[in-house]
Amino acid sequence: MDPKEKALKRAGSERLAEVLLDVVNQFVTPVEDPVYDWQIVPLTRLAVIRMDGNLTWRVNVPDPVETGVWKAPARQCALAWGTRMPLSRVYDDGSDPSRVAVLVHAVQDEEGQIRAQIGAQFLFRRPANGQPGTWFRGRGSNVDPNVSTLIIGYLNSREGTDPIAESINGVDLDD
Repeated sequence: MDPKEKALKRAGSERLAEVLLDVVNQFVTPVEDPVYDWQIVPLTRLAVIRMDGNLTWRVNVPDPVETGVWKAPARQCALAWGTRMPLSRVYDDGSDPSRVAVLVHAVQDEEGQIRAQIGAQFLFRRPANGQPGTWFRGRGSNVDPNVSTLIIGYLNSREGTDPIAESINGVDLDD
């Protein structure tokens, strides 16, 4: 399947698919299948998360969303996650790829192309010593604590369900 088709299938909309493709292009991913196991969801869809089979918790997404890199309306933000090879390990033959999630602002460049500005990264700590794996905010990633908690809760609830300073114009992802 063509990467554009695969991204569209995962994203559910043309705009979100373009954002996903741009996110994937910012990481080292398999050459044969750059989209690989990457997923994306508009941040506004994270407002309701399931904590267990019996209860549904509603969390309000702050608007605007602020990171150390950008400030944007929540409807222009998305969460993308998947497997990538950290640059520090690309040339290390024995290393394994690792999971990463990124909070992105969907923007339009001067040519009208939709791009992803990464604002915060979340990393996955693999299971060890009988402890389950868990997501956490990456070092140096500034983001509102409520947004961070929402994203980490969402990612942790999904674990095991996923397949393996120029002028900018924001792009609404709810359309």
